[in-house]
Amino acid sequence: MVEIDELPDETTDDTITLKWKEPESNRKVITMYTVYQRVVTDGKVGQWTEIKKIRDVSVRELKITLERGKVYQFAITATNELGESLKQEKANIQQVKAKEDMFK
Repeated sequence: MVEIDELPDETTDDTITLKWKEPESNRKVITMYTVYQRVVTDGKVGQWTEIKKIRDVSVRELKITLERGKVYQFAITATNELGESLKQEKANIQQVKAKEDMFK
């Protein structure tokens, strides 16, 4: 399971950087990370959308552009010779709200 470093609950920034550590991999070499996002609208969770596949596994961060007023959930999976890890585990999901900036 890939755990994303803690994100703020809310942000007024246009971007957010996801960062994570290399997970336990059953002594198998991780070959790729896949970053997913979904939008939560009125408490209803949307479908996961793949944002990026990262084949250079030494890279463990990704800058994401946010649309103001939306609530996002992010998950990252690791792939090794046994396949892709699960993204639905609750500890694996981080949520952030891209707040409107009232002073712009």
